Amino acid sequence: QFSAPVFVNMDSRIEKAFPFRERYKLTVMFEFFNLFNNANAAAIQQQQSVANFGSVSEWLPGREGQIGLKFEF
Repeated sequence: QFSAPVFVNMDSRIEKAFPFRERYKLTVMFEFFNLFNNANAAAIQQQQSVANFGSVSEWLPGREGQIGLKFEF
């Protein structure tokens, strides 16, 4: 048996709504994934016949972000 590496993830979302007139609203969003940019394992070598059994074979992406606009009417 072996233990998988530690998985640490922090996602964050910031949004601000700007209402105008009576029925319309514009929302601006900023989203961040893996905010602290930790190296998290995505896949671990599971074949026991391979010499590097239990080692990390893939990593998840680092910090990512996106911006969005939402218009409600």
